[in-house]
Amino acid sequence: MGAGRLAASPAADTVRRMAKRRASPPRPAPGELRMLQDLVETRVGATGTDQLATPTQVAAWLAGHALIPTDLELTAEDRARFAAFRDALRALVAAGRRPDAKLVERFNRA
Repeated sequence: MGAGRLAASPAADTVRRMAKRRASPPRPAPGELRMLQDLVETRVGATGTDQLATPTQVAAWLAGHALIPTDLELTAEDRARFAAFRDALRALVAAGRRPDAKLVERFNRA
C-alpha cells in the first residue's frame, strides 16, 4: 500500500464515500426550501465570498426571488440585518437537527 492510500476495509470505504459526497455539489432543496438554500449559499465559507456584501446586492437577491419590488433601495442597516438573518440561518443549518438554545435565540433575534 502506497503512502496516503487507505487500506481496503469497511471503514476506509466509508471514508471514501464521505469524501466523495463532500466533493459533490449539494442537491437542490425541494420546493420553497430552495430559496432558503439559495440564501445560505450566498456566503461561501466562514471567511469566503459574500454575494450579499452591499445593499444593492441584497436588493437584487430579494427582488430576484420576488420578495421586494425591483425599484426598492435598501440601506446599509437593511443589508446588515439581512446578512445577520442569513448567517443565523447558516448556523442553524450547520447545527443539524438539534441546534443548541443559543443558536435558536440568535436566529430569532435576527
